[in-house]
Amino acid sequence: MISAMRSRTDLRGLALLSLTAIVVFGCAPGCSSNDGTRIQIAIPATSLYNDQGATAPTEAVRGLVGLSLHNTSQLDSLIRDQYDPGSSQFRRYLSAGDFVGQFGPSDADVSAVQGYLTAHGFKVDRTATNKMLVGFSGSVDAFNKAFSTNLHTFQHTGDSRTSSLQLVYGAPSGLLLPSELSNANATVLTADIATDNTPESPDSTKVDLTPPTAADLSNGLVPSQVSAAYGFDALFSAGGKGDGQTIGIVVAYDYKEGDAQSFWQVFGLKRKSPVRKIVGDPTTTRVTETALDVQWAGMLAPNADLIVYEAPDIRDTSILFAFNEAVGLSEATVITDSFGHRESSISKPVAQAYNDAGRMAATIGMTVLAATGDTGGVDAPASCPHVTAVGGTNLSMTADNKVASETAWFSGGAGPSKYFSKPSYQKSVSAATTNFRYTADLSLNGQAYYQTKILSKWEQHGGTSFASPIFAAMVADAVSYRSAHGKGNLGYLNPAIYDQNQSGGVFRDITEGASGTYVSAQGWDIATGWGAPDALALAQKLP
Repeated sequence: MISAMRSRTDLRGLALLSLTAIVVFGCAPGCSSNDGTRIQIAIPATSLYNDQGATAPTEAVRGLVGLSLHNTSQLDSLIRDQYDPGSSQFRRYLSAGDFVGQFGPSDADVSAVQGYLTAHGFKVDRTATNKMLVGFSGSVDAFNKAFSTNLHTFQHTGDSRTSSLQLVYGAPSGLLLPSELSNANATVLTADIATDNTPESPDSTKVDLTPPTAADLSNGLVPSQVSAAYGFDALFSAGGKGDGQTIGIVVAYDYKEGDAQSFWQVFGLKRKSPVRKIVGDPTTTRVTETALDVQWAGMLAPNADLIVYEAPDIRDTSILFAFNEAVGLSEATVITDSFGHRESSISKPVAQAYNDAGRMAATIGMTVLAATGDTGGVDAPASCPHVTAVGGTNLSMTADNKVASETAWFSGGAGPSKYFSKPSYQKSVSAATTNFRYTADLSLNGQAYYQTKILSKWEQHGGTSFASPIFAAMVADAVSYRSAHGKGNLGYLNPAIYDQNQSGGVFRDITEGASGTYVSAQGWDIATGWGAPDALALAQKLP
């Protein structure tokens, strides 16, 4: 999530009201064991969307079917052992292939899903590398018939923050999950409007070495300030610059290569450009959010490789698939995602699909991070227990690059999940007063603006969208240092950072300020988690 200077518009807020198929298992009155399971698709909030009636049968629809993991008790036991320093399995990670073979959906289940979709007039567009998602598209008529429903179109009432989600689908009557899918341990996750097929404007690789103006610099942090504030300088001096590591950046839309190279070179870094991977339909637009994620992750992990996993838009059909695929391809040391949705706008099965991808990442030794959001609430996938939730602070620096103060940011995402129960690692923190998973886990600056190069212009923005890719860079740098000193990947961070025997001294405690109603305090708190991480300490102190 980002906040733009002056207008403070929230680009990531565009995703907050994205429609997804909210799936609630349970047989509706009149259904039987022979006609499948009735599932309910949420109707968009009437305060924000108006029902325009039944969607024309010829309109296009696309969606995801999710397939469940197998042997989940054994999987969770394995993860506990992999992150227990006292276990013989500590940091003994599986390969992605071994994970899929032991815990992933079976080929027979995948074939059953694909077969049902094809037989009912859909095109199977893509199947996730780890077999956990199947993407499909077709007509609304085919969808209505396949799932015994009647899709409606809903139009937004006019909130400018959701301008790209003016139209969404819903099914007031719910739909019928056929036995062919339920028998394959599968369910419908999303039902979305087709992607925009407008051709994308040409990319530009032109490098402009004009620095920000004095006025710009007075309103935005530069990399040297951030590097000093969070201990990157010390880690760089010790040799931790990301060598041999890869940062995976999950995004919607696209960015300009020339913007990224201009940003890096103006601030003294020459590095190779990222690898771009389209993990869905082609992208059509270049946006601020994607640009800043790439620029800041690449700047603060100067020798790490970057892979940008590009989804075509911010709807759940796109973003969930990209997130899962970034894990399933098993190419990255660490993944960062700043395109989350408010947890209240997605279904529990969609949230669980994000978390299942996080479980896979933990098992194979991959770190997964997500921004907590800029609305003071709870976002997914940050709320998933197997994802590290990166919240926001308000950082103030002195003229000689020292931290003057750092407090909680009033808009940083924080609070209890509505879907996930309290994980074992949070049971030791007294501030987590309900039996639910809380965010944030840790925090970096979100409120003070950062410099960013956007469509050939210098701009200043803030938000947890910066915090997550900056921490991803820190993880990549720390792992490169650890590798040089005979230590393994950090992988799933949450068990270690909640264990003070492992992470004592890694975080600068944030004890002032508040996020919404959550006030910072000594030790772990809901507003900022454990506080601000120190890069060298992260590399050296964790076992």
